[in-house]
Amino acid sequence: MKNTYEVQDLYLAVYLFMQGVPLLRHERQYGYSTFYFAGGDRTETLVDEFMKNDNPFMRFASALRQVKSLMYSDQTSRPEFSNHNTHHVKHNTGTTLL
Repeated sequence: MKNTYEVQDLYLAVYLFMQGVPLLRHERQYGYSTFYFAGGDRTETLVDEFMKNDNPFMRFASALRQVKSLMYSDQTSRPEFSNHNTHHVKHNTGTTLL
């Protein structure tokens, strides 16, 4: 088992940090951040929990992405956005184990 878990998804990084997984270091290169967390069974379990659609934090992250998309778009309203629809955004799990 690897002892470091690499994450490039900000929301996953926040979730792991919020759950108390030790953040070992952070690197920023070419405008992208990479977070390195302590690996292990607990980290793997938390990542699996995060990826479930019924996870409240995942629903929050999805809603935040939608609102940010609307906020930074050039339109003042977008009828296709609704809290009842699921909108998929490219999601890089960044789950490389070292």
